[in-house]
Amino acid sequence: MRRAVGPPGARRLLERAVQAATDGGLAVHHGTLLTMDRVVGGVEAKRRLAVQTGAAAVDMESGAVAEAALAAAVEPVAVRVIFDGVDEPLDMAPDRFLRPDGSVSIWQCGLAVAARPSLLPTLWRLGRRSTQVMASATRCLCRFFDGLAATAS
Repeated sequence: MRRAVGPPGARRLLERAVQAATDGGLAVHHGTLLTMDRVVGGVEAKRRLAVQTGAAAVDMESGAVAEAALAAAVEPVAVRVIFDGVDEPLDMAPDRFLRPDGSVSIWQCGLAVAARPSLLPTLWRLGRRSTQVMASATRCLCRFFDGLAATAS
């Protein structure tokens, strides 16, 4: 399933999101997000989707969140920190290590490494990058909400 989430119609939200990311030292790209129901890890598949849809990024969550927001008459805005670029392969399907709630199963990771020890550097890199991405996203969102609160008062 595909869902496309465009830039927010409320210019203030877009401007605040861009300012929060810029203040946090992040490169900013805004545009349409394409939401898929599976991980897109291969470079060719990512490039094909980029050309077909013109989307700035692909994720697995923003479409459902945007639909829920719109159903509640709330303007959606998605702030994403990109984990893997269009020209960077995701060496494995990370969703195979996730529990239904989205958390990482250490057991699944351990079993995968036991079966294929060459995965250890990749898992280590993904874990380290995941920590960095979450920290960047948290800083950006804090700045975003602080800025909205400041402009509302």
